Formats: sequence, structure tokens, C-alpha cells
Amino acid sequence: VSGYEDLDKVIIVDQSSLSKSRRSNPATYLGVFDEIRQFYGSIPEAKAKGLTSGHFSFNTSKGQCPECRGLGERRIELLFLSDVWVQCPLCKGKRYKKNVLSVRYRKKTISDILEMTVEEATELFSNIEKIHRPLQLAVDVGLGYLKMGQPTTTISGGEAERLKISRELSKRTHDKSIYLLDEPSQGLHFYDIDKLIKVVHRLADEENTVVIIDHNMDIVKQADRIIDLGPEGGSRNGGYLVAEGIVSDIITAENGYTWQYLNEAL
Repeated sequence: VSGYEDLDKVIIVDQSSLSKSRRSNPATYLGVFDEIRQFYGSIPEAKAKGLTSGHFSFNTSKGQCPECRGLGERRIELLFLSDVWVQCPLCKGKRYKKNVLSVRYRKKTISDILEMTVEEATELFSNIEKIHRPLQLAVDVGLGYLKMGQPTTTISGGEAERLKISRELSKRTHDKSIYLLDEPSQGLHFYDIDKLIKVVHRLADEENTVVIIDHNMDIVKQADRIIDLGPEGGSRNGGYLVAEGIVSDIITAENGYTWQYLNEAL
């Protein structure tokens, strides 16, 4: 193995869950919610009321609803069935105390921000780089439809993987890394696959190496080098090296099955 000497780290981006806490959401995971809280705390109306960034956190007693403790919902334990989450009767799902909700930016409260989609929030904060850029990267990988305050416990494995990719992209490091992506196209519409491909090219353009395990031929045909294992999957006839090389090498080898589907995708 050669060339690894110049690498700084290996980053595994898989479909494992992001967090088991209902307090974790895309806004907190991407690191933008702290910036949003700081921004709301700097609004003149907030300062006049004696509110700081801490009051705009749903995780602290300063501003959170005392009934649901900032979750916006309460859990009802059922004896023989799974627990049920219902809207908080005090804050009506808003998460915060009334004095916190009186502060607005472009007519939006901090609670409204958490109810927005990532794409809507990207547009709202288009003039604030620290907030806009990480959100735009999430939109770029096809996650613009996620709600800012959606618990990460409700996010699928494929969505979690793409959130991890967008967060890595937002770090702006100059490290040369290997990214290992496990089936990032799973569950994606072809339009979003095109977005994902552009993001992967961006990683490569920044002198990183991207290794992708995937069966989508639109992604496979973009690779600088392909390693085709098979010919079968998960059996005694699987796991062997069928072909390797650039796209033309795989097609001309005519071994296994991949070459046929790859040829159709070109």
C-alpha cells in the first residue's frame, strides 16, 4: 500500500444512528443552533428584556417550558403498549416560555425556526454565513426537507449518513482524509443522487479520497477506480474479485453481472 503517508485521518460515514436523545436534531447536529441562539440573544428586543443566548436553548431552565422541559411534547406511559408522545398542554409544542417567544427575527420566533425545514431556514439566514453554509450543505446532499427541530431518533439510516457527510464538509479543514461511505444512495430519488454525486466530487476536489460501497450505477460510473466483488452476494459464490479498473475495464471484462448494468447506465 502506498500513498497513505500523506493522509491525516480516516472518516467512516455509515448509516448508524446519530443519537438516542429526542433533544438531538438536525440544527444541533450540524452545529448551527448555537449560532442561531447567539443571534437571537443579540437582537435588541431580547437585550431589552434581559434575555441572553441561554434563554433560547430548549435544554436549560432559563427559557424552556417548565412543563415539558423544552421537548414540546410529553410522554405517556402505557401499560401494555409502546409509550405515546403528545403535545405539551402548556406551551402547545412551542418548547419555550412566553417571554422568549416574544422575540422575533423576520416575524419568526426561535420555536418557528425549529419548525422550519432545513431549506426554509437556509433562505431565512442567507445573510449569516455561519448559519447559512452548514444548512446549505445539508440541502446540497438532499436533506432540505428535514425539519430543523426533528428528533434525530426519527431520521433514517440514509438520512443520518448524509447529515454526517454535510457536517464533515462544513468543517473547512485542510486535512487530507479518506472518507468511507456505506451505500449513501439508499432511499434517494435520482434527483438527490445527482446532488450526492456533486458533493462526493467536492470532497475529491479538496484532495480527499472517497471510497464508496454502493450498487447504484449512476454513482459507480463516476468512480476513478472500481472494484467489483462477487459474482454472487452473501453466498459461497460471493466475495471474489470479479473485475477492477476504470469503467471501460469493467465493461470489457464481461465478468459477473455488474458490467451489464454499468453498460446500460452509460
